[in-house]
Amino acid sequence: MAKPNPTPPKNGSPGPVATTPAAEAPEGDNLDRVRNILFGQKARDLDDRLGKSEQRILRELGELRTALDRRVDTLEAYVKEEVASFGRRLAAEQTARSDSDTDLESSINDLGRSMERKLTAARDANEESARELRQSVLERSNALRDELSAKASELFEAIETAAAELQHRKTDRAALAALLNDVALRLSADDDA
Repeated sequence: MAKPNPTPPKNGSPGPVATTPAAEAPEGDNLDRVRNILFGQKARDLDDRLGKSEQRILRELGELRTALDRRVDTLEAYVKEEVASFGRRLAAEQTARSDSDTDLESSINDLGRSMERKLTAARDANEESARELRQSVLERSNALRDELSAKASELFEAIETAAAELQHRKTDRAALAALLNDVALRLSADDDA
């Protein structure tokens, strides 16, 4: 069975007709031939247009995929840069905080040492003041003791002097009493005689 010419002439006239007699071909085949004669060029044009459209769609799809890949790569690079930038800022902030903590710790240590020096100086001054006070109290108590000793010595001397004087006076009284007693005896003896 002969097939119709796949490419009919472009001048608009129908192409050559199949050489097989109509009686040999089944009726369905004739219908395909008629359809091919009537719509063959349009179907081929449509196939060409569909092929070109498919190629254009595939090309544009490839371009879209390439553009999308570029955009994804750009976005990925941007995200990586932002993450790296955030990491650098975070590291810088951690370093700054660490430096701040170190400075604060140093300040606290300096303040602690300063307070310790001040407390030591105050304790030393207090001890010196207490030592001076004890020395002053000791000197004053020694002075008072010496003064009391001197006063006691003076009092003992005065008491001894008074006692000696009283003893002397007492002796004079005894002598006086003896004298008076002797006089009384004489007088009594004179009165008896």
